[in-house]
Amino acid sequence: MAYSTSFLPLLYTITEKTIEKCLKETFLSKNPAGTSCVIIMDNKEWVKEQFKSFRKRDARYREALILTSFIETIVREEAVSNGKRTNFKQSLEVLGLEIDKRDERKSTYSSSCGYKKDCLIEINFLRTERNELLHDILKKRLPQKYIDAVVRKMRANIMSVFTKSIFVRCYFRNKYEFDPVDMIEEV
Repeated sequence: MAYSTSFLPLLYTITEKTIEKCLKETFLSKNPAGTSCVIIMDNKEWVKEQFKSFRKRDARYREALILTSFIETIVREEAVSNGKRTNFKQSLEVLGLEIDKRDERKSTYSSSCGYKKDCLIEINFLRTERNELLHDILKKRLPQKYIDAVVRKMRANIMSVFTKSIFVRCYFRNKYEFDPVDMIEEV
């Protein structure tokens, strides 16, 4: 069986033997033909890699967006398990977060919220900050200094969610067989 991948402007067919060679080498290496090859990871390995990248680097836009999207998926799945299929904001509300209609950054737990120890307020902050960055970088011409400051705040909240939220940690333990705390804490 052969796998085909495209490296512009070069199209190279990679055989199983070449993939095995690449897997034994580093993430980006040279195959026998002298072209670059990339290790093919399954989903579990790729998800773990995102946590490792987050831990190794200072606050970066890419990692903040990816890990926030992981959290969004978990929140939405948890809301679905409570009977509602909703978007990110609605999912937080289904789980018991009351989000201010005039300023969505402000939120409180409803009296009946069963997720008060799951960092829903921090997750809502991540949602609003991510949306601002995604939609306003071009529209409002946000400067790099501002973007970096927002990403640093997001990183602190991501760390908090992955270390304190029980349902987020359980999600990764059950579906990915690792605890986010082990992946993000400094070694």
